[in-house]
Amino acid sequence: MVSKKKPKILFILTLPPPLHGANIANEALWNSEVRQAFDSILLDISDHRDVNNLGRLDPVNVTLALKSMVALCSRLLKERLDLAYLLISQNNLAFFRDGLYILLIKAISKKTRVLIHLHGSNFKRFYKNTHWFMKRFIDFTLKRVDAAIVLGDSLKPILTDWTTSMIF
Repeated sequence: MVSKKKPKILFILTLPPPLHGANIANEALWNSEVRQAFDSILLDISDHRDVNNLGRLDPVNVTLALKSMVALCSRLLKERLDLAYLLISQNNLAFFRDGLYILLIKAISKKTRVLIHLHGSNFKRFYKNTHWFMKRFIDFTLKRVDAAIVLGDSLKPILTDWTTSMIF
C-alpha cells in the first residue's frame, strides 16, 4: 500500500506566556489534531515577556523579529513547504513584521501558499486609520496571500479587498 505524503505546513505562531487571546488560540491550534494531519513545522515568534511589550518598538522586539526572519529564511531554504500559516496582527509594527514574513515566503519559496488568519474585527479600522505608506504596504503584502481564515461569515468583508478565497 502506498502512503500519501502529508502536506508540509509551517505554522508561524506566538505561544504563551504571556496569556492573551491570540497566544491561547495559537497554542490550541498547535496542540490540536491539525498537527498530526499534516507534516507540521513550528516557527515560534513569541515575545515571552509581559503583555505590555506587545506591539511596542523596543530593542528586544526588533531583535526577536530579526531572529524570526532569519529562522524563516532558513526554513524556506531547507524545506519544501506546501503552506505557511500566519495569524496577522492589527497594529502597525506587528503587521509590518507579518507583512515581511509574507514577502519573504513569496520571494524565497514561490510555490509555498500563504494562509493568513484574522482574529477580531478591527482590521478595517486599523487600515483606515494608518499612514498612507502602511496602507500601501498592507495592500502590497495582502495581495500576495493565497487564502484567509476569518472567525465568521460576517467578517469576510474585512479582507475582500485583498483576497476572495476565505475560510470561516
